Amino acid sequence: MKITQICILCIASVCLVGCAEVIDDIIVSNPDILLPNDGIIEDAHIQSVEIRIAESFPVQVFVEVIGVAPDACTIPHETHETRDGNTITIQMTTIRPKDVACATVITEYQEVIPLGRFSTGDYRVVVNGVVREFHVD
Repeated sequence: MKITQICILCIASVCLVGCAEVIDDIIVSNPDILLPNDGIIEDAHIQSVEIRIAESFPVQVFVEVIGVAPDACTIPHETHETRDGNTITIQMTTIRPKDVACATVITEYQEVIPLGRFSTGDYRVVVNGVVREFHVD
């Protein structure tokens, strides 16, 4: 691990609530700090899932997800989408460095996932186990 990476992770581990956004910005602007080989990847903690249907033709659907990071070191990692008939399953993960003490700073984050165009019908979206259903006229 590079010295700058170690310094950033140390700062994150002793950071108070006001620092969390600064550390987030540093990590997001330097994505090589956390690589899958160097971190712990887990399913994201989902607080809410909302379906947004755009008034357009053809109808376009978006999923607004609010997630919660349990500490100052955990950041959103990947989002994977699969479809099986009228069911859309979305798996969201987070990543955090392993073997690092992190300040317990619960932080919300938001992700809007475009699902694309939909024809008339009933649909189901499952985000890390949270189920929402919607209908397109």
